[in-house]
Amino acid sequence: MNPIPVLQQIAVLFLLMAAGYVANRCGVMDPASERHLSRLIVNVTCPALILDCLAGSAPARAEAGLGGIFATAAVYFLLLPPLAKALTRLLCVPKDHRTGVECMLIYSNLGFMGIPVLRAMLGADAILYLTVFMAVFNISIFSYGILLLQKDAPGG
Repeated sequence: MNPIPVLQQIAVLFLLMAAGYVANRCGVMDPASERHLSRLIVNVTCPALILDCLAGSAPARAEAGLGGIFATAAVYFLLLPPLAKALTRLLCVPKDHRTGVECMLIYSNLGFMGIPVLRAMLGADAILYLTVFMAVFNISIFSYGILLLQKDAPGG
């Protein structure tokens, strides 16, 4: 594997984050525009990127491994919560920060960051596998992740 495309993609993502930071610091972005931009990325650009990658993939060849990816993701998201809980205790994370740290340990930014990096590393065909993994990720984050974060919410 050639590391140059991966490094280039990471550099592009870093520059985009830096541009966002500068825009925020200079007052170009306000909380309302941040929400709109986040919704655009999550609801339009990430799905469009996935569809673009899948349009050129060979799904017949890939179908054989989808069940294994689903099972692997399910095991991953079943094992990670107890490991994160143990790690926060081992690292003596203060009790009022534990659930947030657990959530950060379990859930990565595999959509916005993961799709372009995986595409640079393994090509567009690998995105099909990532979408299966992301389906399990979404089930987990919108069930256990929400439960976890509600513990820290006022009255939770």
